Amino acid sequence: MRDPGLPALEGSAGAWLIGVNRKQPALQQLELLSAWLKEHPGWDKNGNGRFDYLLLKGTAQDNDTTIRTRTFKTQELSRNKT
Repeated sequence: MRDPGLPALEGSAGAWLIGVNRKQPALQQLELLSAWLKEHPGWDKNGNGRFDYLLLKGTAQDNDTTIRTRTFKTQELSRNKT
């Protein structure tokens, strides 16, 4: 989701921007990866009980990319501490 900015919305009577929780996709991705690892233990090649991953980022200018990446990293780090 890209915010068109206030000037774009002000120019159209009755325009609304309905946003989403931009952290939610990262949390859902973590849940899917965790479930996958539990169902497919053979994918845990080094036996560390975690899903080692390659993180692919989107465009640097997109605030949603930054939020998703930060949320994913933060949640993954907090899971590994327990």
